[in-house]
Amino acid sequence: MSLAEWFERCGYRAGAERLYRAAEAAGETAAVLMRKAEAREEAGDPWEAALLYRAAADAGNTKAMKRLAEVRERTEDYERAEQLARQAADAGDPTVLTMLARLREGAGEQEDAERLYRAAVDAGDTDAQRNLAVMREQAGDQEGAEQLARQAADAGDPTVLTMLAQLRQEAGDQTGAERLAHLAADAGGYVSLPRLKEREWRCGLEADGAIAEPWVWPQPHTFASGSP
Repeated sequence: MSLAEWFERCGYRAGAERLYRAAEAAGETAAVLMRKAEAREEAGDPWEAALLYRAAADAGNTKAMKRLAEVRERTEDYERAEQLARQAADAGDPTVLTMLARLREGAGEQEDAERLYRAAVDAGDTDAQRNLAVMREQAGDQEGAEQLARQAADAGDPTVLTMLAQLRQEAGDQTGAERLAHLAADAGGYVSLPRLKEREWRCGLEADGAIAEPWVWPQPHTFASGSP
């Protein structure tokens, strides 16, 4: 057992932190610390791994921040988990916020999940936008869900509109499903809704780069008996 690990287990966090910061100052880069942490985790030494992950996180490694956030979430240290997720988002990786939101949602903490999804959306994660749109749709907030889907489409991801169209169809809202399907097609997406009258739409570009009018994907042509 290392001295840093002993300090950590005894609750002497300040001493443990001084040790891993000293290791970093001695020339351990974030990548090296991360590799060592993974090796200690694989060797069944979670305490030492956690210290090394913390050092790597402090050195700016977002993967280490994600690992630590997962650990804190599992131990119900939600405040620290969220701090790490926001730290990762500030470092350019908002997916950690999305991961925490999924975990909170799975635990039935809908309010916390939505707050974290919104933070991830603000940080630029389109997966969070998709999940949040579904959450708002399932909560009966169709207007809010559609607004999120339109924002995603404006950012270049029409799949959220497609997904909402499918959810509306499953709920029996054929009119709403068809309208969203057309919006998705207009944004450049591909839609397949078997129970709609017009089954599939695509959208392309004109020669000048403008978005073309959506057109119906043609059904296979059949000839009458004796036709050429």
